[in-house]
Amino acid sequence: MKINSNKVKLNKKQFDTIMKAMRAVEHENKSEFHEACDQIAADTGTSREDVVFHILCSTYKNALSMLMAKG
Repeated sequence: MKINSNKVKLNKKQFDTIMKAMRAVEHENKSEFHEACDQIAADTGTSREDVVFHILCSTYKNALSMLMAKG
């Protein structure tokens, strides 16, 4: 995962937390999303705002790709 052009290595637990955040966006679960983002920020030493931005961008990028593929 890249955050602000810094490559961050993730273990399985951290990857699962990212997936949890992305699912929370899909299910409109704000508290779960913010909890996951806080955990990712703590694990990676990145600001919460950067984590939120990158998770949202990744989620919507994936959604757009799926819609384009179904086109």
